Amino acid sequence: MKKVIHFLITLISNLLVLIVCLGVVSTTQNESLKIIACLVLVIFFLIRSFYENLRKLYESAVNVTVVSCNTTAAMAAVDRLKRLDFLRLYRRKVFLLECQLCIDSGDKKKALSFLESNKSKSTSRHTDERMFYLSAALQYSFFYAPAETRKCYDSLVSFSESSRYTNLNASIKHLSAAYSYLSEGKKELCLKELAEVDPKQLSNRDKAYFNYVYVIVEDPDSSHRRRHIENASGFGKAIPLLSKRMKDIRVK
Repeated sequence: MKKVIHFLITLISNLLVLIVCLGVVSTTQNESLKIIACLVLVIFFLIRSFYENLRKLYESAVNVTVVSCNTTAAMAAVDRLKRLDFLRLYRRKVFLLECQLCIDSGDKKKALSFLESNKSKSTSRHTDERMFYLSAALQYSFFYAPAETRKCYDSLVSFSESSRYTNLNASIKHLSAAYSYLSEGKKELCLKELAEVDPKQLSNRDKAYFNYVYVIVEDPDSSHRRRHIENASGFGKAIPLLSKRMKDIRVK
């Protein structure tokens, strides 16, 4: 629906500018006005083309990050977008993607460096920036600093409740709680939180992490274990952090 609305708005605005400029050119006898109208038309469509190119690059970056879950391709797409977006129109949206990719990379030093250099975002007045930063910090602590996981989880929940953050769906909240409980060795509570997760509410990226947590917490003899291993390996095959860890699990 959003794409249809965007298409209609773009089409109508393009037609209006085209009609007005061509109307000026065809009706006025003033050569200066004709030149100005032509310049306005050219500049308008150059700006429109530039903006549309950025939008498509951003959508591509989102797609490879959370749908196809190809971390390498996503990083390349984000870098390309940052180079072309010299006006920094997408700086906040790029930051949200980078929060996810710094974890997916599986590079502990790189992820820590990113989180440290963007620590100010933990108190950002922009709710999306703050939530994505806190979510990335939670995932980082779960994988690399378990003792900090509960603190990160409490920060994320506290902010989501105080700000009434509407984009954090219930399943992500339960998955976040599962990280916290598992880091404390509370496997039964972790499983209860995972049972509350509706996979349909998750992106493919989140499904990869959801299944991974299930794999490491459930009973090795569980009838669902093979399915969770296949799902975690399938969704996370191009996510370096998960692909390496799933290979270790398969070896065991």
